[in-house]
Amino acid sequence: MSAVGTTRQVADATAIAVGLVGVGSANSLAKGQVATLAQVGSGITTAAIRTGDLIVTAAGDTKNTAKSTGGSGGAIAGNASVAKTSDISTAAATILGGTIYAGTIQVTSDQLTDYLLNAFSMNVALAGASGAFGSNTSTTSATTTIGKGTALSASDSGEAVRFASRNRFRQIQTDYSAQGGAGGAISGSASLTTSTIIGTSAVTVGDSAAITTTNPLGSMTIVASHDLNTTDKVTMESGGLLTGAGVSSSLEATPTNTVSLGKATKLTSAGDIHVGSWTSANASTTSYVNTWGLASVGAAYAYVTIISVQTVTIDDNSVILAFGNVNLTAGRDKSTNNQTSIQGNSLATGYIRGLVAIPVADGASDLTSTAALNIRPGVTIRTGANVEIAANPGSATPTS
Repeated sequence: MSAVGTTRQVADATAIAVGLVGVGSANSLAKGQVATLAQVGSGITTAAIRTGDLIVTAAGDTKNTAKSTGGSGGAIAGNASVAKTSDISTAAATILGGTIYAGTIQVTSDQLTDYLLNAFSMNVALAGASGAFGSNTSTTSATTTIGKGTALSASDSGEAVRFASRNRFRQIQTDYSAQGGAGGAISGSASLTTSTIIGTSAVTVGDSAAITTTNPLGSMTIVASHDLNTTDKVTMESGGLLTGAGVSSSLEATPTNTVSLGKATKLTSAGDIHVGSWTSANASTTSYVNTWGLASVGAAYAYVTIISVQTVTIDDNSVILAFGNVNLTAGRDKSTNNQTSIQGNSLATGYIRGLVAIPVADGASDLTSTAALNIRPGVTIRTGANVEIAANPGSATPTS
């Protein structure tokens, strides 16, 4: 069973104002809102000799593109160019219940959000003000759920059972997110972008569920993950007798991974059992301002904030039994050796020239990664090989 939700939004706005007094505004918004659900109902019972595969996959794919162009000119002139993207899509894969035998069992959810911003502003006036503004807000989730009391048994070799959730964010820029230029006797201009990303990736195995792999060459993997890759750049150039310009690029991301095994859950494998989570995040912000005049002021700001939260919980009276290895690792997936890595880079640059020149530049990268493994009272873990119990927040590499 496969559910695929694909959506593409493109918004483009243009506003040009020219006159003795020329004022205009261009505003665009591209918004994604798709719920993708793959669900197997409760009460299904199969023969114990069944060897066909059980594949339940939910894949959401959203791409939002917002562009805006603002231009103005005159004795007194100004414009605003605003481009916005937003996504609140979800992907969910669920088995509500039943007793099912299969060769390979895969229940996976994957939500992908791509976004692109392009705001452009140009103003020429004796006295004028202008700005290019871009913003992205993404609040999405990928969830995989096995219902209470569900019994699943897989007989294949390799990765016989896989329960996984993955949430992904990508900024697909090939150019500046916000840019512009301004000139005149007196001019003020700005180029600003903000991005707020809130992600949820969760795998839940309900109370009293029993998950089994019977092949000694077969393994079981339960994992929640995030992948974030963004590159944001803004620029503004301004010249005149009295000129001021400001640029700012900022990103705030909070990816949260959760793996929960309910009360009295039983995992049994003739091979290995892997339960874990991981986050890969690489984000950069760059701002550049260039001003010149008799008196000029330029300010550049660039900020990256990432807070990664990961929690793996084995609830009361659960039993984990493997004839191979048991790996319970928040912050790492031992089945693929994917582990948490957070990178953030912020760069603010200003070139200010004039008889009176006032430059301001500030950048900061603030990265936080936490990982917690909670094993509740009454949990039993038995293995014929090795047991790894760990909570590893991974590596954080901030540069500014």
